[in-house]
Amino acid sequence: MRTGPSCLGSGSIAAPTPPARPRWRAPCRGRAASLAPYGAWRQAMVDGAAFPRNHEGRSGWRINQIAGLVPTPAFDSDPHIVLLMAGTNDVIQNDALANAPQRLGALLDKIFVAAPDALVVVAKLIPVTFSDAAVVTYNNAMGAVVETRASAGKNVVLVDMHTGFPASELPDGVHPNAAGFARMANVWYTAIGDLLR
Repeated sequence: MRTGPSCLGSGSIAAPTPPARPRWRAPCRGRAASLAPYGAWRQAMVDGAAFPRNHEGRSGWRINQIAGLVPTPAFDSDPHIVLLMAGTNDVIQNDALANAPQRLGALLDKIFVAAPDALVVVAKLIPVTFSDAAVVTYNNAMGAVVETRASAGKNVVLVDMHTGFPASELPDGVHPNAAGFARMANVWYTAIGDLLR
């Protein structure tokens, strides 16, 4: 399962250029055909092939709205790996940012109840060029949120999508272009690739 903001790619919002949303999946598809993120509403095409409909990327959704998908329908398929990047829209919409890390923690706790044996890979947010200081503040708080749960025995890791992500790969300041999606795919794959062999 993979869930989070539209910058992860649902095809549900207008792209700055023709649909770039599924492009993070193509590098992963080439490296691991069994990678199947979550979602039941949309059939994406990657390199001309149907990609499993197990993904979500919701335009404008905040952490609390994503949490509304857990346990159902998000965990109806009992995922083994959950890729989660959540909080971009909380930052963009300036939604009580001081409490965003607690909302992320509550979402993670719901995920652990719904899929106690799944590996949950939490990603720091990619840059938001017009509000990156808020992104950095939120990203810096994520470490403690994840570490608290890992120390309690939860199967969770944190990956860094932010460091080294150039603004040139964010044509609208939020959503990646093809190079940005490839960068994201490499970060995800580095975290889960050994589990897919």
